[in-house]
This record gives sequence, C-alpha cells and structure tokens, in this order.
Amino acid sequence: MVNQQLKVAVNEMGHLVDIALKQVGVEADGMQVAKVELAEFLMYLSASDGKIEWNEANNIAEYLEMPATPEVVNGVIREQNIYSTEFEKKIPLTFQVVVKCDNLLWDNGKRSECSADLALKLYKAAGEELLATDGNVDANERQDFNIYINMLENYINQNDKFKQNGAIYTGLTKNQGGLGVDAPIKSGVPAPRKR
Repeated sequence: MVNQQLKVAVNEMGHLVDIALKQVGVEADGMQVAKVELAEFLMYLSASDGKIEWNEANNIAEYLEMPATPEVVNGVIREQNIYSTEFEKKIPLTFQVVVKCDNLLWDNGKRSECSADLALKLYKAAGEELLATDGNVDANERQDFNIYINMLENYINQNDKFKQNGAIYTGLTKNQGGLGVDAPIKSGVPAPRKR
C-alpha cells in the first residue's frame, strides 16, 4: 500500500512540473511526465533484485493510478531499457525543468527553496518505500538506489546556480535597533568584550 502523503506529494510534484514545463516553453502534460518518470525509477529499483514482486507492481500502479502486473512492469522495463547503465545516466525531464526554473528564479533574485531538492526528496522517499515492500532490501537494490540518487544529486549540484554559488542566503545585516525589534534577553555569564 502506497503512503498517501507520498502519493499527494507525487501529485504536487506533477503540478510543479506542469508549471515548470510551461515556464520553459514545453507543451506537455507535466503531471504525466512526473508520474511516468517516477514510475520508471521505481521499475528500475524493482528489477534490482532480479524479480518483480506483485507488491512492487502494485506500488508502481498506485503512483500511475492504473493497474499493473509484474508481467506489465517487466515488459515496460525490457521495452524501455530501464534496468540498464544507460538509464542510470539519463536525467529525467522532471529534474531538467525544475533546475531550469530554479535557475530562472535565482537570476531574478526570487529564489527561496530549491524545487529540485524537493523532487529529489520525493524520489528518495518513494524509492525507499518500494525497496521495503518485499520486506528484504538486498545489497544490489541498495547499490542501484544509490547509483540513481547520486546521479540526480550530481546533476542538481552541477547545474543549479544556487548550489554552484555556494550561497544559502546573502545580504543579511545585523539589526541596529530602532526598527521596533528588541534584542533577546540573555542570562548567564557575560562574554568578554572585543578589544
């Protein structure tokens, strides 16, 4: 059974990708793109232990909101070459557009939170959930999870202007008073003064 909060997050990511696609001039159904790419990642993980279980197929089907069997998942994996080193290097369109939109926000000085990091957290959570569905996470499953997640993290770190500039937040200055904000009351031993 899919975590309902995670399913809501998948739908929210779909809406975000839909908006991001339109911002960068791509006419596509962002919800469908986000769900299919997440499902491909989950299919990749489901093949990691050499077998596709019913509960893994059901997990994937719930995210796609359509029925799927192990046979269907296996067929898609083979047709789309999902369980491959080639797939491990393919950056999902979802991540490409959210990084591009994050960079547009950075360029306009309106960046506050990284959408790509939120998408990455979602992939991690959905992947962890899928790995746990059969009750046994083997070394190969963990290795494949790490390979794919590391590829996404590297893409974000290499292409996100916010991360490249090493800035968290800049332009902060010490409050000089007079703005109606009192300094917090401190208790304890006084600190030494500057000389």
